[in-house]
Amino acid sequence: MLDPALLLRETSRWSALLGGVATAITWIAWSGGVALGVALGAALGCLNLWLLARALHQSVAQAEHYRGRKWALPAALLLKWPLVLLLIAGLALYTPARAEGLAIGFALSLVAAMLAALRSQSKTPPSGTTT
Repeated sequence: MLDPALLLRETSRWSALLGGVATAITWIAWSGGVALGVALGAALGCLNLWLLARALHQSVAQAEHYRGRKWALPAALLLKWPLVLLLIAGLALYTPARAEGLAIGFALSLVAAMLAALRSQSKTPPSGTTT
């Protein structure tokens, strides 16, 4: 059984590692604005995944409370996106971060989530086996 909190921590670690490496490479290869965008985009991607995990965990953990309220989870997810988009717009407009760096960093957080899921999947024993 996958532990969601462990998966989120592992995703954050991978995102920090990938974001740090990509920030250093873009600082050398392009400019500070792109590098800042990569770092901020990776952090924003982690925030996005954390908000998603929190909404899903809360709806599953309190399923009895949400019974009959079919709008609760979709409402949480729909409110999350405008917040994330406003943060992206704010970072793009009011910081020296470049938009392509933000996109690269955000994509790296998704790659980090994939890597964390693959690694945690390989660590869990197949169902039906005893240890």
